[in-house]
Amino acid sequence: MFSAKLPLHWFCLCLPFASATLPALEIDDECQSGECALEAIQLKGEMAEHLDADEGCQDVRSGDCLVDVVWAKNEGIRGHPDWYPGLSPESSMADFQCQLYKANPAKCPKPCSAPCPGPVRQPSKAPEREAPTCEGKEQPDACLCVFDIDRTLTSKQGQQDVCPGSSPSAGIVDTAYGGGDLVLSALGAAGMAGTFCQKCYLGLCSHGDGSGANSRERKELLQKVLRSEAMDNFKMKPYNAAWSDMKLLSPFVVAQPDGRKQDAVFQILEWYAVQEVCIPKGNTYFFDDKDVNIRPFRGTGLNARQISCNSRDPKLGWGEVGDLTALLLEGG
Repeated sequence: MFSAKLPLHWFCLCLPFASATLPALEIDDECQSGECALEAIQLKGEMAEHLDADEGCQDVRSGDCLVDVVWAKNEGIRGHPDWYPGLSPESSMADFQCQLYKANPAKCPKPCSAPCPGPVRQPSKAPEREAPTCEGKEQPDACLCVFDIDRTLTSKQGQQDVCPGSSPSAGIVDTAYGGGDLVLSALGAAGMAGTFCQKCYLGLCSHGDGSGANSRERKELLQKVLRSEAMDNFKMKPYNAAWSDMKLLSPFVVAQPDGRKQDAVFQILEWYAVQEVCIPKGNTYFFDDKDVNIRPFRGTGLNARQISCNSRDPKLGWGEVGDLTALLLEGG
C-alpha cells in the first residue's frame, strides 16, 4: 500500500470545495489502528440532501428500503448473523432499518420507532488559508484512475462460475444489492497489473459504501485491488497536516449519489493537489458500470468509460446494473 510515516491524527486532512460539503466520517471509521486513512474507504460522499435526511426520521412502509429490511429480518439474520451485530430474528423491523440506515443513509432513512444514533458530524470550520493548487504545475506523466465498487470492481454475488475471471472471497461479506459473499470482478481480481492504471494514482467513487465502516470488503479492496506503482510509492506530505480542519480525508469516496460522481472526481484531484501531486484532467479516468454515471462527465475534460455494459442484471433497475466486469483496461 502507499505509505505515510506520520502520527495518526495527521491522516485527517482534506480540501474545501465549492460544489457541496461532504459529511463527516463515522467515529468508528476514523483512525482505529495503524495507517487509519488507508485501512478504510472512509469518506462519506453524500451530497447535502442526504445530510438533511439525517435530521428527520421515517418508518418505511414501501420501497426498496422495506424490501431490504424484510429480507434482513427474515433471511439475512438467519444465514449471516454476523452482518447484524446486536440483533436477532426477534428484533423489530425498526431495529433492522436502523442497521441498514447506519450502513448507508442514502438507501434507508433513520427509523422513528427505535433509538438509532446516526453518523457524527464534524463541526463546520472554514480553512485558515487557501489550499495549494496545480495551476501551471501539472505533471504531464501523472495519471489518475477512479473506480466505482459494486459491479465494477465486484461481480454479482454467487456468479463466479458464470463470470469469466471473477474470484470469490469466501467469508467476506458484500452487502450490495441484497448481500452475499464478496466476488471480485475480472478487473478486481486481476488488479491494476497489466492495465495502464498500474502506473497511475488511484481513487474510488461509489454509490455503495463498501459494506460499511471497517468492513473486510474495504480492506480487501485496498490491500489486493487498489495497488499500483504510484500508490505503493506515495507518501502524504507532513507539512500539509495543517489542513486537518477540512473535509476530504482520502481519495476513497463512498455513498456518492448516481449522476454526481463527476463532482467527487474533481475533489479527488484536489486532494492529490494538496499532496503536491498535480494530475492533468486529461489524464484522469473514471470507470463505472452505469451509463447514468458516465454521461455527466461529458464536457468536463475528464475521461469516463462504462464497463460491464454487455452484462446486465435484469432484476435491478431494469437492467441498468452490471453483472460482471468483462472489460479490462487495456492500452494507455
